[in-house]
Amino acid sequence: MTLYSNIHFSYAKFLVFFVPLFFSCKTIKAPLPEIENEKLTIKKQELSIINLPISIRLKPFYKEINSAAPKEFNGAKNMCEGVSYSYIFKRSPLTFYGVGNQLISTINGKYSLKLNYCPKCTSLFNKTGNCVIPRIYASCGIDEPMKKIKVQFGSYLRLNKDYSIHSKTKLLKLNLLDPCKITVFKYDATNEVKKEFQASLKNMAIEIDSQIEETNFKKEAQILWDKISEPIPLASFGYLYINPKKISLSDLNYKNDLAYLNFNLYATPIFNSSIDSSFKLSKVPDLSTYKKEDGFSVEFDIKEHFDSLSILINNQLKDSSIKINKHKFIFKECSVFNASNTKIGIKISFSGKKKGTLFLVGTPNYNMKDKVLSFPDLDFDIKSKNVLLKSAKWLLNKKVKEKIVAAAVFNLNEELDLVKNQINTALNKEYMSKITLSGTIDEINIKQISLMEKSLFIRAVAAGSLKVSL
Repeated sequence: MTLYSNIHFSYAKFLVFFVPLFFSCKTIKAPLPEIENEKLTIKKQELSIINLPISIRLKPFYKEINSAAPKEFNGAKNMCEGVSYSYIFKRSPLTFYGVGNQLISTINGKYSLKLNYCPKCTSLFNKTGNCVIPRIYASCGIDEPMKKIKVQFGSYLRLNKDYSIHSKTKLLKLNLLDPCKITVFKYDATNEVKKEFQASLKNMAIEIDSQIEETNFKKEAQILWDKISEPIPLASFGYLYINPKKISLSDLNYKNDLAYLNFNLYATPIFNSSIDSSFKLSKVPDLSTYKKEDGFSVEFDIKEHFDSLSILINNQLKDSSIKINKHKFIFKECSVFNASNTKIGIKISFSGKKKGTLFLVGTPNYNMKDKVLSFPDLDFDIKSKNVLLKSAKWLLNKKVKEKIVAAAVFNLNEELDLVKNQINTALNKEYMSKITLSGTIDEINIKQISLMEKSLFIRAVAAGSLKVSL
C-alpha cells in the first residue's frame, strides 16, 4: 500500500468515527422566545383599614391632676345691709372614676364661714353706708370642726381635627353635708354658702376647660406618625412600609380607671427587599371623621424577584438527570424570566449526550385553597421546538417537561406563615415609652398574582386584630 493510500485510509477512518461524534456533541442553542413588552397595569391598591382599640391607664394622670389642682380656695360677700360672709374651702385628695363618655371627679372637702349681720344701713354720713346699730358677728366651722362638703365634676373631652382638645366640664353635684345654722340671729346660711360655692365652682370648671384647651397634641401625633411610617425590618423579606395616609379617632369612653378609644389608621402597606432610597417622612394630616371599624384588613404588595424563583427551581433540578432513549439529560442551570404579562419563561441549561440551552413558557396558576403557585401548562417555546425537531427530536420527550413542571411548584403556605410570624413579632412590643402594641395576624390570603418585568407581583390581604395600651 502506498503512502497516499495509507493517508487516504486513515482520513476515511477519521471521518467514519469522529465526524458523527462531532455532530452528536454539537451545542444546541435555542433562540430567546418572543417577549411581549406590554406595560402591566396594576389596579390601584385599596386603602387598608387598621383599627386599633386603645386603652389608657388613668391613675398616673390622676396623680398629676391632684398635684396641680389648688388644695383650698376662699370667697366673700360684703354688704352693708343684710348678711355678709367670708369662707374658706379645703379639699382632700380628688377621686376619679369614668362612666360612659364622662370622667367624674369627686372632691370631699371642709369649709368654715364667718358672718356678720346688719338689720339697717344708712348713707347719711358715708356713701358706702353704715350700720345703724352694731353688727352681729357669728361663724360656723370656726372653733369647732369644719363643715363637710361634697363636690362632683363631669368632664367631656375629645380631640379636634388639629389635635387640640375640646373640653366641657360641668358641676354635677354640690352637697353641703353639714348645715351652717347661725343660732345667734336664727339664720341658716347654708343656701347662701351653696350659691356662693356654685358660682365659684362653675368658674373653676370654666378655668379647667380653658387650661385643658390650651393643650395641643400635634407634636405627639407627628412623633407617632413618623414611628408608624418608618420601615419595619422583617428578617427574611426585607422591609415592611406601612405608608399611612390618614387617621381618625373615636370619642373617649371611660370605665373605672381606664379610658378607651378607637384609632383608625388608613394605609397602603408594601414590602420592599431593601431600604427605599426615596422614602421621606411626611407631615401628619388633620384627623379625619371617625367611622367605626372592627379589627383590620390590610392589603399589601409583595414583589418576589425572579431570581428567588430561579433559586427554588435550581435547588430541585441542578445536576439532576433523566434518561431518554438511553441518552442522559443533565440539568445544569435554570433561570426564570418574564415572557409576557401573562406568561413566565424558564431558561434551561443542560448537558449529557447534548448540551446547550432551551426555553419553556407557561402561565401561572394559583390555587387559593392550597396556596400553591404552579405552571401546569409549561411547554417548550415554539422556537425551541423548531430547533429540537431539526437537531435532537428525542429531547421533546415529555419527561423533560414533566420534570420542570414538577419543580416549578411553589407552596406559599410556609412563606405566608413566615411573613405572618415575623409581622406578629414586630407588632408585639413596646414601640415608645410606656406604649405597648399587641395583636395577631390571623391569616394572610393572596388576592392577585401578576408578572412584572423582573419580579412576580403578589397582592395579599392580612386580617387580624390589634390593640394599644398606654
